[in-house]
Amino acid sequence: MVYTVEVRRLGYDLASVIAEMRAWFGYHGIREAAFGYSSSGPGIAFRISFIVETEAQAFARAFGGRLNGEHPHGTALWAIG
Repeated sequence: MVYTVEVRRLGYDLASVIAEMRAWFGYHGIREAAFGYSSSGPGIAFRISFIVETEAQAFARAFGGRLNGEHPHGTALWAIG
């Protein structure tokens, strides 16, 4: 199973945000399964996929993101698969 986190940033420099995220991965010894972003619409939307659910949850907490399939209060709405 893959766990995908979405993080949105308005008014941030793309390179700075990516560097901050990469530093977080390195500090925590985490290797993401996939990393992508889109700059269409306001701000930048990042989608980062993880193999380990607890790593995805930690990343979502650290960056104010949302684990896809999760209600904003943390209750799962559907399984990602």
